[in-house]
Amino acid sequence: MTNRRFWRGSLLAVLGLLALSLATACDGDDDATPTPVGGEREEVEAPVESFELLILESFPPQYNVEIVSGLPNGCHLFERYEVERDGSSTDIKITVWNTIPIGDDIACTEIYGTHAGTATLGSDFESGTEYTLTVGDLTKTFVAQ
Repeated sequence: MTNRRFWRGSLLAVLGLLALSLATACDGDDDATPTPVGGEREEVEAPVESFELLILESFPPQYNVEIVSGLPNGCHLFERYEVERDGSSTDIKITVWNTIPIGDDIACTEIYGTHAGTATLGSDFESGTEYTLTVGDLTKTFVAQ
């Protein structure tokens, strides 16, 4: 009987430790990589794989950009889009930002991933005017509707 209690207690202890390690490693965010305790992150520009301009059927037309950006290894996390346009300028630049842990002693899985998302450009476009859209190193032109 004592032997049975020992094994039952050991099994419960192992299951408890497993549950604790899973709870600390996963925070429910599918794109998240655990950051080391006390670890800070810094922003780095993300590589851009592709993008597509979407013109929504509304009045006035709304413009969005679907972007596929790279996550060069398991430590890279998508952070944000930065849209730059000076007033009525016809040049629009979108920069995609990832974050990475600060420090050289961080082990990262060397698996290239991607992030797909949408950046909003709004509706402030003059119909018939040609615009240049640059996302990362990729550039396309379009004529506003």
